[in-house]
Amino acid sequence: MKVNKFKIYCETDAKWEFVLKEYSEAAPTTCPINTAHAVTANSVSIDFTTGDDAARNRNNAMLVDASSSVGLLGAQSITLNSHDWSDRTTWYQRSVAVADETMTDSGDGLLFNSSNAWWINIDSDRLTYDYNLVSERDGTFSDHAMRRVVVKIDGVVATPVTDYSINFAAGTVTFTGSQTGNVVTVSYYHNDGVTRRSEWLLSPPTGTAYLLNYIEIQFSKAVVFTTNILIELWAGADLSTYADFSQTDYDLGYGQNKSRYRGIKDFLNICTNRASQIIPACGGLAQDTIVFPFDYLIQAQIKSSQGTVIALSLENDTPYTGAELATVTFYMQLLPETSL
Repeated sequence: MKVNKFKIYCETDAKWEFVLKEYSEAAPTTCPINTAHAVTANSVSIDFTTGDDAARNRNNAMLVDASSSVGLLGAQSITLNSHDWSDRTTWYQRSVAVADETMTDSGDGLLFNSSNAWWINIDSDRLTYDYNLVSERDGTFSDHAMRRVVVKIDGVVATPVTDYSINFAAGTVTFTGSQTGNVVTVSYYHNDGVTRRSEWLLSPPTGTAYLLNYIEIQFSKAVVFTTNILIELWAGADLSTYADFSQTDYDLGYGQNKSRYRGIKDFLNICTNRASQIIPACGGLAQDTIVFPFDYLIQAQIKSSQGTVIALSLENDTPYTGAELATVTFYMQLLPETSL
């Protein structure tokens, strides 16, 4: 026998309720716990179907595990990580593309120089992203491979490691064999000389909203806070209006809030300390990692229609030092704004 598992939102108890019905039965229209409770109109949906066939979700995709997460109708869980504040080669969002630049031989046929330092190392293990997609400033997602360095020898793509190694900070390529007389070109992204290069933006894709549940800031125990980290909230127009996040635009009202964290004492005073923890050195990390959580009792709604943007940056674009890891993680739900 095939069975549908329905969910319907009970406004009285302010939570989702679930009920099983035979496949041929109609969807529920009342709360299965108490029919006198108020429910949200049109909130009912099939959470999954099981029985003679494999379990499937409401999009008819097969479920390997028939468990479900509770949330608003149409929402999906999403976790986004910032770049690493202690590694400038991970600061990708404001990076600039360079295509097929001819490199200069240093004189030994092995070391070749480019016009720019601080190439983006998009494959760095300090960057975490799902499905090879990185979040962009405008809320869209792009394939991380777009920012991968491509080296060519006389127009033929060379093989990393086998043919060459890269110094991302210096913007140089060292070959395993002499390239004297060959034309070496390179395509890359860099943040050399880029204004606000440390900036990382969180903004929802067009037509959607993020429901922000929880934030974690994590960094290595020996980190040196060389500057302040700024966390700013902007809204009221679109990103192009306050793209440079100037004080003038902030004073016009587009800037909603600005928090400045100077170091460990500020994190200790502000975070949810009951959930703070230290992760012992493991998995190739030589240092312990300190995790500071920010747990919100009320979900923060970040709507694309309001031009809402969370901007993180380091004052003076000075990287932290001494750290193996220094990132911020956002735990959210992503859903169409029409679901709110």
